[in-house]
Amino acid sequence: MSPLPLDKTLRRWEAALRSAGSDEAQTEARLLAAHFTGLPLGDVPLSLDRPLDDDVLAAADAILADRARHVPLPYLLGDAWFLGLRFRVDPRVLIPRPETELLAEAAIAWLRTNPKAAVADIGTGSGCLALSIAHFRPACRVYATDLSDDALALARENAADLGVADRVTLLQGDLLGPLRAEGIADSLEAVISNPPYVTEAEYADAQPELLHEPRGALVAGPTGFEVMDRLVAELATLPNLRFVGLEIGATQGPSALLLARENLPDWRFEVRGDYAGHDRLLIGTRP
Repeated sequence: MSPLPLDKTLRRWEAALRSAGSDEAQTEARLLAAHFTGLPLGDVPLSLDRPLDDDVLAAADAILADRARHVPLPYLLGDAWFLGLRFRVDPRVLIPRPETELLAEAAIAWLRTNPKAAVADIGTGSGCLALSIAHFRPACRVYATDLSDDALALARENAADLGVADRVTLLQGDLLGPLRAEGIADSLEAVISNPPYVTEAEYADAQPELLHEPRGALVAGPTGFEVMDRLVAELATLPNLRFVGLEIGATQGPSALLLARENLPDWRFEVRGDYAGHDRLLIGTRP
């Protein structure tokens, strides 16, 4: 059988993904193509006449079968893209999402005028936030914490892959605890975090793909603020802190603003939306 050109294969994959319930069938089909061809994602639409052999099609069919069982595609491919950087991902960590890129971009923008700041990413997971900052702002001192040793092991692999392992300190522990233990906390000028903020009720009604991701990195508790409450209280004790960026839930903006202003009354805070216009970021700066 003659190799199929990529354009026909993409249409076939997209149809299969749509049938499997994917809301982003076209994007996922292109991710499959990039994975099997080695092309940058943006080059896939420019290479539609490229042939794909039978062994590639068979391997893709196996992935599509798992995808039909609601396993997230990044776990099946073993990687995900974040700000144009490739990160290894597996069920030890959350899958990096476009909404979280907005948090990274906000921090990177602030660091443009604070290029040597000490920055901490709390609950780093795959390391996508901390390692992106180390990549795009190489003069910064970057620290990252996580409760999970398994997550930190994967973050170390990603740090090595991206060539930033010598510029990022990874520490195991709860919130700012390991930074305090190492005498680092008081030097921090910026803290970012994508903490657990999903409520137990929301998780019980979640899409099946979400159930493959680590529950502890998603679910905060009954209110969704159990982790954020503790984190913001700890941030209020940092003497040199000048920037805070937190990812929040789609309906949490007003409560997150109130929490921040109660703990950091002299700061300027704002809630920013995501691509769909939902509350997604709490950004604060000290005047």
